Amino acid sequence: FLDEIDSMSLALQSKLLSFLESRTFRRLGGTDDIKVTTRIVCATNANLQEKVAEKAFRKDLLYRINVVSVELPPLRRMGRDVLTIAQKTAEGYAAEFGKAFDGFTDAAEQTLVGHSWPGNVRELRNVMERALIFSKETRLDASDLVLMNPDAFDDAASDADTFRIRSGGSLEDLESAYIKHVLHTHRNTSYADVAKLLGISKKTLWEKRKRYNLDAEL
Repeated sequence: FLDEIDSMSLALQSKLLSFLESRTFRRLGGTDDIKVTTRIVCATNANLQEKVAEKAFRKDLLYRINVVSVELPPLRRMGRDVLTIAQKTAEGYAAEFGKAFDGFTDAAEQTLVGHSWPGNVRELRNVMERALIFSKETRLDASDLVLMNPDAFDDAASDADTFRIRSGGSLEDLESAYIKHVLHTHRNTSYADVAKLLGISKKTLWEKRKRYNLDAEL
């Protein structure tokens, strides 16, 4: 399983493509080719076709791995299927903590289905873990579920997230200003996450920072 395959370097992409074609590899320091039968599952939250257009992802590798493509919708689009995921997640934490878990009350189910889950699966895991730690009942109620308020979060970040620029400039001016804005407003965010937010690879972001001399302005 190769997660975030879009972050793989071009050099490593070439090696992966060679392995997928030949089904052989050599151990580090070894001289003998080892043939294997295996299946590769890749995951990404990026648009790989855009990455190909940006020369950040190999087109031939995309064709090779895109045999079967499965799009996983965010939790907010899953309806009552969220309850199945929450149930399995809570059961896992209950077993880990050595606690009894008998499901959710009707109020808790309504809360889980009605939430927009801005943090997606990570938020759900955190909510279930916190609930199992502090709840004294075997069934989780709505009061046990501490959820993020998306509206309050958006209001607090609205000014920082607003990007304005005067018309009349070139596309390069717009791109430079926007990248600078995102880097500034997300300065406490990891470099990889900023690149994902912009929809580009870390390598492309680094190249654009150097091209526009943004390091000197931040």
